Amino acid sequence: MVTINIDLTDAERSMLLAGINEWGGPAAVTDELALAMGFADREDLHHQSGRLRGATKSGSSLDAFDWARILVMTEFVFASDVFGSGLDWSITTGIPDAAAIATLRGLQRKFNQAGAARNQFKPTSHQEYQWQSGAATAIRTYKHGRTDLPALIAAMSETVESFGDDLEALQDTAAKLQGLSALPELEQREAVMAEFDRLEASFLDRLGGRRRMFWL
Repeated sequence: MVTINIDLTDAERSMLLAGINEWGGPAAVTDELALAMGFADREDLHHQSGRLRGATKSGSSLDAFDWARILVMTEFVFASDVFGSGLDWSITTGIPDAAAIATLRGLQRKFNQAGAARNQFKPTSHQEYQWQSGAATAIRTYKHGRTDLPALIAAMSETVESFGDDLEALQDTAAKLQGLSALPELEQREAVMAEFDRLEASFLDRLGGRRRMFWL
């Protein structure tokens, strides 16, 4: 994994730390918004926030995708009054809006120059956008116990039928799910998630290791 060290000023570091911290306070993140910011769901966002906060605070290097996630977390939580801190930003963070805007613009330029911004969230094709979204939705629903294995199999089969013509790994996973139905429930869930770990590894390899916003 290639990591990048971004030289941050004190104001920039404070801005990014506030951007991470606000999601644990006044901001109202949903699974869908968390997915758009590069996380599996809101639980994953909260789980990963500690690591991202620690690296930002200590000045550690991160890969480009992690930097992009920190930036987009900050952009959303600062600007949006619906999902983020919005009008309360200056009150909850102590950073005035005018200073925050100036600092954020500087961060956006710096992140783009480092290759840690826009290109991290650009799907390679419309078809890839659609099948990642369909597969991730099906997996998240199963992961959080909102559906059972037969429903997951049906959803994945539909995804394969619609978008899986050239995606052998996706087809293979959908077929393997059929063989897990006879396992006891606990073993079944562990086997299903292990299968999706394998699919994710195959998916990342196909894209040269670049993680994308629609994946689990």
